Amino acid sequence: MGERREGLHMPQVEESSEAEFEAKPRALELVARVKAVREALAVVLLNAEFAEGREAVMRTTLNALISVADTVPGVGDLVSWGADIAKILARAQYKRQRQMAELAGEDLGLVKMSKIELTPDVSVKIAVLTEFLEPLFLGLLPSHAIESSFQLYADFPKLKAMALELRKVYKESMEVSVEERVAINHFKD
Repeated sequence: MGERREGLHMPQVEESSEAEFEAKPRALELVARVKAVREALAVVLLNAEFAEGREAVMRTTLNALISVADTVPGVGDLVSWGADIAKILARAQYKRQRQMAELAGEDLGLVKMSKIELTPDVSVKIAVLTEFLEPLFLGLLPSHAIESSFQLYADFPKLKAMALELRKVYKESMEVSVEERVAINHFKD
């Protein structure tokens, strides 16, 4: 294992291969990139535009699931009507909160629509009227898909902005700084 020299135990050191030395800079580069991505994402997650995009992704996903469920006669009607009832209740709550904020003299911009409202950019009229199309198509027409399509159209700029922000973070994180490059090259030699 090791040989004794003047009372000290000296472990034997195996000769490292050249491949190990070449792997270390690559590992350091990957660690630097992961660190950069983590730091950039921490900043992005606090970005208001990114938060809107994240909400748009959740809305789009839930609306797609409701639209798929809406293709099943009977069960889909319950889910679709449930979303519309949630929409009506969320709108009523929002209106009441705005009135109370106005009476209190508070900033109306602080009053936000409930997250339960999955199609905030679609009017209640459109949401309810599309439900009356279902009996004409024997419940096979996913009426919630119409409502979801309008919302997706409204959410598209938010989704695009979020995707561009993530792309920017990815590109920036793939760049290795001069200091990191010097450290990597130090271990190469």
